Amino acid sequence: MAPVAIVTGATSGIGTEIARGLAESGHQLILSCRSVNSGERMLKEIHRTHPQSIISIRNGLELDDLDSVQHWADKIKEELNRSKLKISVLVCNAGLMHAPFKLTKDQIETHMQVNHLSHYLLIRELEELLKGGRVVFTSSSLYKKALKDVPLLCKGPECPDYYEVDNGMQAYAQSKMVMNRCALGLTTIMPDTTFIVTSPGMVRTNLSRNFAARSWTNTFLVNTLWHGLGRFLLHSPTSGAAPGIKASTDINLKSGSYLTQKGLEEFEENCLDQELITEAIKKSDELIKTIRHHSVL
Repeated sequence: MAPVAIVTGATSGIGTEIARGLAESGHQLILSCRSVNSGERMLKEIHRTHPQSIISIRNGLELDDLDSVQHWADKIKEELNRSKLKISVLVCNAGLMHAPFKLTKDQIETHMQVNHLSHYLLIRELEELLKGGRVVFTSSSLYKKALKDVPLLCKGPECPDYYEVDNGMQAYAQSKMVMNRCALGLTTIMPDTTFIVTSPGMVRTNLSRNFAARSWTNTFLVNTLWHGLGRFLLHSPTSGAAPGIKASTDINLKSGSYLTQKGLEEFEENCLDQELITEAIKKSDELIKTIRHHSVL
């Protein structure tokens, strides 16, 4: 039986290319999508190059809704347990950037929930099925710009002054810093699972869509620089997916590794601080506690 790989954010960009790479390496794929239509388009695209691949699409994973994440994880657990299958690879790739300040229905800042907290919940819900497998995170070198105390990792934060000034970039950086710290913390909490963080570099995807939507000037900049000149200066989704594919398939990579376009790199000091790692895990567990407790009841 082919090993099972789950990829979030697989309907476009590097997520599709990571899924394609996993299909090529012989994995059977479970790909999350927000709608059936987007899932079917992506399925056809991968089958175009890998017609023999085994792909299932599972819609309904809304990362801005923790109830949705927990419900989606329950369905995956039921399906895989019934088939007596484990998860070989979980790629936490879905994310957003440049979103306007908004709290989700769970009262979490949007970048923090979509990029980090919902994936963290998914991992903890799938913990037993991930034993012997690996989790791969699509992070970003922009984590280095995050405020050390990551103040957005909380419930009901006020809109900070920097949010509108930097078009949400600090919020994005904080979500990636917390993602990285929790990945490192999980290497101890879940020792039977391998955790690898990747950075794809600057990739020409639709991640800039929220920035473009803010004004006609931004739209012009994105179309001219990002999608125009970017064709010569930025990574394509195919090359951007390279670290994620290697992290998913290279069994020699150690848990806690950070893989970029340049190869293995060290995390910066603020990311490796054990007290900050412990705090990130503690706060993340607290924020998902009600959802997980409710699921047991």
